[in-house]
Amino acid sequence: MKSSIPCHRLPCVKRLTLNIQLSNPKGFNFRNFSFTFFISLDINLGGLTDETFSVLCGIEPAADVSRPWYMFWVTLLDQFYWVAGSAVGSLLGSVLSFNTKGLDFVLTALFVVIFVGQWQETDNHIPAVIGVVVTLLCRIFFGTGSFLIPAMIGILICLSLAEKQRREVG
Repeated sequence: MKSSIPCHRLPCVKRLTLNIQLSNPKGFNFRNFSFTFFISLDINLGGLTDETFSVLCGIEPAADVSRPWYMFWVTLLDQFYWVAGSAVGSLLGSVLSFNTKGLDFVLTALFVVIFVGQWQETDNHIPAVIGVVVTLLCRIFFGTGSFLIPAMIGILICLSLAEKQRREVG
């Protein structure tokens, strides 16, 4: 059973719509929260993916396009592409086989490219430095199998403190 809050509003009304699975307490997770925390509150979280987040952060809609409607359509189309791609991948994956050895670096390379691009586009590198330092410290102290959640919590705390200090300074 799903509950939408508010389910009767379109995304053009600047409201946060959360799709929470009442039967599954993990239906809304920290990853969804952190994406929304860094993007805005006018997107349907139930459809938020890495691709949607990247497009919505990286591309501004044209001046004559409503941002909430733009976000809605990007999210809807990304969801369609995810479902269609998963179905095609499932069908082709059962028929075709190939050696994936050597592809394990691709995700790391993607994150490095995104990080460098964002580093070059901004003047304030404090959030990036906080993210890297806290993640490395957590990896050292918690090990490779358990560092992610403490790192996310640490980053959230540090960014919150940095924002509070920035507001106090002016």
